[in-house]
Amino acid sequence: MSVDQERYVGMGAGLLAIVAALLPWTTVNTVFTSISRNGIDGGGDGLFTLGLGIVGALALWQAGRWLWAAAISGVVIIVIGIVDIVDVQGLVDEVNADSDGLASASVGAGLYLTVIAGVVLAAVPLLQLGRRLGSGDGSDLSGASEPLPPGPPAV
Repeated sequence: MSVDQERYVGMGAGLLAIVAALLPWTTVNTVFTSISRNGIDGGGDGLFTLGLGIVGALALWQAGRWLWAAAISGVVIIVIGIVDIVDVQGLVDEVNADSDGLASASVGAGLYLTVIAGVVLAAVPLLQLGRRLGSGDGSDLSGASEPLPPGPPAV
């Protein structure tokens, strides 16, 4: 896979984080109705993951010095997603235990997709940065593609 193809995959992961924020993060089904909440309902954490998905996708589009921003965005999305899965799973367990079979709750697909998007969004720029370090081509960690100029002469 070429570097450009990797960037496109990473940008796709940023877009997936955006879409995942709009998908259900939790669902409660009762005898009478079904209620679901997405990541942005009520100013939820999905607003952060949506914004970080935008930042990550744009950072990969620009590449170069912005690869760090994409990697950090991905890591933060992972953390938010895992924390929210744990929180929602606690509520799901509580609802399922206390409802006497009249209601059931579940973690929504949006949360799982959020974590997947974060993993890919973090992995792509870290892979590219690692490749630059390992290549010994003289490029710095900021993403500059040209070798560093020689330092001042020793006196």
